[in-house]
Amino acid sequence: MRKPVFIPLLAVLALLAACARIPVRTDYDEGTEFLFYTSFAVAKDGGARRVESLSDARVHRAIVEGLTAKGLAEAPRAQADLLVRWHTRFRRRTVVTDPYPAPFWRPRRLEVYHVREGVLTIELIDRAKGRVVWEGSATGVVDDPERNRENVRRAVAAILDRYPPMH
Repeated sequence: MRKPVFIPLLAVLALLAACARIPVRTDYDEGTEFLFYTSFAVAKDGGARRVESLSDARVHRAIVEGLTAKGLAEAPRAQADLLVRWHTRFRRRTVVTDPYPAPFWRPRRLEVYHVREGVLTIELIDRAKGRVVWEGSATGVVDDPERNRENVRRAVAAILDRYPPMH
């Protein structure tokens, strides 16, 4: 008797969808020797004083965890080798899908909807030189507060996975 493979296949597909890669873009100053950096300080938007939101706190925490895991130590701003600045922006994007593909001779039924897309950018600034030496950004849909908590962690991890750059 054959066992159905439908249920395990759905579970695997759901797991793969959950692990989908977040689009990440990075750039860096090619003349920088990243191995000499040993410490960092995080300052949102260049250190502007304002009330920190829950999302800000999540991003801050994820950055500290990510850079600490890379072997860098958090330090006071005046003593850090790197200053970490990050910012977000949001935009509305239109998505058009064809959920029920039909043969070319039959009418198609397209679905059009709008999603809120967020871009998180992290910049590493050489404190002594006062210039950005590395930056990375991730883009994703921002639609559900419960899912956004995990997506912030995943986005920061995906960005910092590319630090230090391999030249």
